[in-house]
Amino acid sequence: MIRSSGVKQTLGALIIGMIFGATGVTLYAGHDLKTMHEQLLEQQQENEALETENTLLSEQVQNPNAEAILSSIRVDCDTPDDVPVQTAIKSRVQKNLAFLQGRSLQILLDHPDLPNRIIDPQSITVENRKFRLHVTLVIITNDELYVRVNGQLQE
Repeated sequence: MIRSSGVKQTLGALIIGMIFGATGVTLYAGHDLKTMHEQLLEQQQENEALETENTLLSEQVQNPNAEAILSSIRVDCDTPDDVPVQTAIKSRVQKNLAFLQGRSLQILLDHPDLPNRIIDPQSITVENRKFRLHVTLVIITNDELYVRVNGQLQE
């Protein structure tokens, strides 16, 4: 009898160890999958911006005497180390300023505060947290608009 209960205890401990091990592996794989999904979203957003920029630059090469147009919009987010929040904020800002892409740079030169007026009054909710958007930097170059946005967590 003593040998039988010892075998049962060993077998039970082995099964419990396998269950904990499988749970740990599943959690680790889920975390990796979430990270890869966030990276995929960020890469897709960057790819869309580059495709639009490529189209506008091709048009500019075909018609070199045309007035300067805005070919790309770059967005940077100051929110520290929170990839889902950064991705959501960048996506929102890109969408809100997308109407400027392909238009004359003169619009931005005449109204350099336009990105601030569009972005600053907005808030965005990500993962049940509300962030107030605030433009901290706008740079206008020959064919590019660079915007740095800060997402401040609201209580």
